Amino acid sequence: MPKLSTLTPARRHKFLDALSETGDVSAAAKVAGLARGEAMRLRDEDETFRTEWDDAHESAVDALEAEARRRALEGDEEDIYYRGEVVGTKIRKSDGMLEFLLKAYRPQKFASKTASKAAHDRTGVVAAPFKSGEAREELARRIASIVQRGRSEPPPSGTERNYHR
Repeated sequence: MPKLSTLTPARRHKFLDALSETGDVSAAAKVAGLARGEAMRLRDEDETFRTEWDDAHESAVDALEAEARRRALEGDEEDIYYRGEVVGTKIRKSDGMLEFLLKAYRPQKFASKTASKAAHDRTGVVAAPFKSGEAREELARRIASIVQRGRSEPPPSGTERNYHR
């Protein structure tokens, strides 16, 4: 079993940078030349590394959250086609992402009636439906799923789009 010393400062830095950029432990481990299991073991054994890992992961989630906000508020430019020719562009914002963000940040106002009722405790105080950090993690999971679906599903024939990413 590798010792903590096998994680040189350079490899540690590579791992944490990649984790901060991608949020993907397997990809970050690969960049740093570590097995995923070794990275997980090192995280369990080294409190400082665990704290740095958590900070890097938060940075990745912050980037996802910023992208969700951008899609909801600014949108993406899409080409408009007519008879196979681009005739203009439009901005498409994500109403679904906006709704999700509002429900995550203001559940007492925007969550469904069932969720809102469940959020009230016996004192009548509204409690968030997620524990601390869970809303961000759920948001990151859902955004990653949306991004992945967008990459894996080609547009229907004749509706090619040019996304500016």
